[in-house]
Amino acid sequence: MAFYEQNPRRVTGVFDANPASTVRYFFRRGDPAVLTRRAPSSNITRDGGWFGGADQAPDVPLDRAILDDNTYAALTSALRTNGFHGPPGYYLNHADNARYAESALHEGRLDMPVQFVGAEYDDIADIHVPSAHTAMRDTCRDLTESVVSAGHWLQLEKPDEVNQLIEDWLHTKNLVPTGQHVRVSD
Repeated sequence: MAFYEQNPRRVTGVFDANPASTVRYFFRRGDPAVLTRRAPSSNITRDGGWFGGADQAPDVPLDRAILDDNTYAALTSALRTNGFHGPPGYYLNHADNARYAESALHEGRLDMPVQFVGAEYDDIADIHVPSAHTAMRDTCRDLTESVVSAGHWLQLEKPDEVNQLIEDWLHTKNLVPTGQHVRVSD
C-alpha cells in the first residue's frame, strides 16, 4: 500500500503497459506455499515497484482455473479501455476512509448479521494475521467466519464452495426463506 500511495502514476503506468499480461499475472489460483514464504507484494517498495521494478507485468500463461476465455477477454478489454487508475484507488483513500469511519453510525459497529469468507492462501489479504480478525470481531455483533482453501480470487477459484457457504449462512440467519435456492456468483 505504501508504494501505491507514494507512486500511483508509476503503478498504473506499469499495469497499463500491457493489460493482458497484468490480468494474467494477478488472476492466479491460491498456492499453499504462501503459508511458509513471504508474500511477493512484501518486496514492492524495496524493488522499486511491482514485478521487480519492471515496466510491465511478466508474460505468464492464463490460469484457466481462475479465468475462462470470455472473462479474461472482458477484463482485458475493460482495462485497456479504462486503465488501472480506478482499481488501486482504494489504496490512495486511507485518510478519507478514516474520516468516514469516524462519523459512522454506532461508532462503526454493525448490528446486522455479517459473513466473512476468507481465502486460506491469499497473499494479499492474509487471514492469518490475528489483528484482522480482532477488528472484525470487535465491530460486528453477529459475525460468521469461514475459510476456503483458495487464493485471493476465491469466488473464481472455488465458486461452488463460496456459493454454498453464503447460501447456508443466508438460510441459517433466516435471511432467505427455507427451501429457496440462492446463486450468489458464477
